[in-house]
Formats: sequence, C-alpha cells, structure tokens
Amino acid sequence: MKLFILRSLLFVVCSITVLLAMWIPYVISADKCMKINNNQHILFLGNSHIECSIDDRIVNDSFNFARGGERLECAYNKLKLLTEKNIGIIDTVYMSYDYMFLTTSTDSVPPPSYYYSPWLMSQNTLTDWLKIFTLSSVDYSFGHFSHLYVYWKYMDMLSFLRTEDSIVKNKYLGGYLYLKRDKLDEAIRRRKSNPTISIDKIDRLNLYFLDRIVDYCKKNGIVLCFITPPQHKLAPENMVLCHQLHSERYGDIPLLDFRYMELPDSCFGDLDHLNYRGAKFFSEYLEKKVIHKNNYPSNKENEGIKE
Repeated sequence: MKLFILRSLLFVVCSITVLLAMWIPYVISADKCMKINNNQHILFLGNSHIECSIDDRIVNDSFNFARGGERLECAYNKLKLLTEKNIGIIDTVYMSYDYMFLTTSTDSVPPPSYYYSPWLMSQNTLTDWLKIFTLSSVDYSFGHFSHLYVYWKYMDMLSFLRTEDSIVKNKYLGGYLYLKRDKLDEAIRRRKSNPTISIDKIDRLNLYFLDRIVDYCKKNGIVLCFITPPQHKLAPENMVLCHQLHSERYGDIPLLDFRYMELPDSCFGDLDHLNYRGAKFFSEYLEKKVIHKNNYPSNKENEGIKE
C-alpha cells in the first residue's frame, strides 16, 4: 500500500514538473513573440469577416489579428495580451460585431485544437474560468487542456525562440487573409437549395467576454468601435438581433455597420466574405474616409454606421 502511494505521488510530481517545463517556454516566448510595431496603434479583432476584409497593409498604423471561427474569449485574450506586451501602443480597437460572431455556440461544437493557445489562455482570470466551465459545453471547456500541447503547435512556439520572428509571422493565431476565392455563384446556389436556420439568441459565454472587452477598453483608455464588414445582399446573416443588443447594452459604443454596403459581385469570395479585391476596396475606403478622419457616414447612405 505504501509503495502504491509513493508511486502515485511520484507520478503526480513528475506530471506537474513536465507540465511546468512545457509551460515555461510559452511564458518566456510571449514577451518576444507578441510584439508589434510601435506605429501599429489600431487593432482589428474578430472572426473571418474581419480576417478577410481588413488589409492592414492598406489601413495605416493598424494590425489585423482576426482569424476564422474566432470566439470572443480568444478576442478578449488577444486584446489583453497585446496591450500588456505592447504598453502604450494600442489606443484604438475595432471589434467584429456580427450575427455569426455573437451567436456561434460554445454549448456544442468546440473550435479546432489550434485555437487553444497557452499564450491566450494565460489571460483568463479565475472568474473567467468559472464562466467557461458553467456557460459552455464540456468539450469546449476541457479542450483548453486536452488541446494545449499539440505537438506541431509546441514546436512552432519553440521555433520562435530561435528566430527574430514576431506574432505577425504566426498565422495560426490570426492575421489578414488574402482570399483568392471566387465562389459567389456557387454559394448562392447552395443558399437557395439549403436555407440557413436562424439562431435567435446570443451565446451566453460570448456575451460575457464581450462585456469583458468593453470593460477592459474603458478601464485602459482604449477607444472601442464595433464594425461589421460588407456582405453580399443575399447573405443569410441578419443584423436585427445585433442592433437590438447594441441598443439595449452597448449604446455608448460606436457601431460601424457596413453589412449592406454595395460592392460589385467580383468583390465577394462567397456570400459573407470579401475576397482580395473586396478587401482592397473596403480597406482603402476605411483608410481614406473613416479610420483617420472619424468621418462616419449616415445610415441613409447605406454605408452603414449606427451610432
């Protein structure tokens, strides 16, 4: 019996030691890998709609850190991590605000393993963890640990310690996606044959982390704006639920709603994503008329600003 207890204790100690040994490189590498340029004071966060539509090579002084399928938990983690590792640089955040981003469920299908990054997870407080375990599915919750040390992810992180690369090079965490897709006609046919079922409620964990983002920006003097990039007029996404939430809960946060901005069909990779042509047009529009001039067109112009 004593031998069994000793072996059990030894196993626990060894396990903890190995986990700590694997965690330390993440902690060390975060200071280096999460650095952005000193002039990149404008941060774009969100899902694939932001990832594909904002070319940060065109929008001056900006950094697009969005990625496809992003959850608001990760967006909050990224915001905290980047501002803490780049003190005094980021002063403006444009956060994706659309139907898909707010309603994507954390109660059912978890995101892929590469979304669980120790760099990001380290930003969660005890209260955040309690919310994650009480408001999301078991798969989503425990995925934070079961997918933590995926081999290729860990080796990718170790490579950062041997080079001068920064987060800009680490595409699995986010960045502008130069989308060459031209499948609008195919997407329209699929839409007609298989209509999307609408979801009539905001995911509870997403709402919690959106509140966290709003509070964090206010406490740290960061200007926060919600933004909805253009989508095709036949896209199933409906902004009514989003506008209702904005009016009831976030009325003091500017909402730049370009959902119905008219663009040629050639600018869309599918129904709800801009391809590289659309991203160029939209990014140039933001750069010339919105971002640096605080010039918000009215809704009557159908170029989408709800204040």
